[in-house]
Amino acid sequence: MMTELNHKGAVQMVVFQSLYEQVAVVLQMKCEDFAMQRTYVTPEQLWAFCVSHIWQEHQLEQLHMHEVVADLCSLTVEQYWALHSAQSS
Repeated sequence: MMTELNHKGAVQMVVFQSLYEQVAVVLQMKCEDFAMQRTYVTPEQLWAFCVSHIWQEHQLEQLHMHEVVADLCSLTVEQYWALHSAQSS
């Protein structure tokens, strides 16, 4: 059982890392967009935010790149802060 959990976690990390690398340019562009609006985040911080807030109910293996890119492109600073503040509450 423990081996299965470790294997599943390892597979998810590989899928996640691969997807992250594929959308790294989009993450960087979104960070630059946020910076123009005086919200400064790194691509890694933005990725972690999306994983924990936007895609929290999705299986990582089932996310398609076009969905990830669309989510990143449509994310606004206001949505970022609203979701970020909701977590702090």
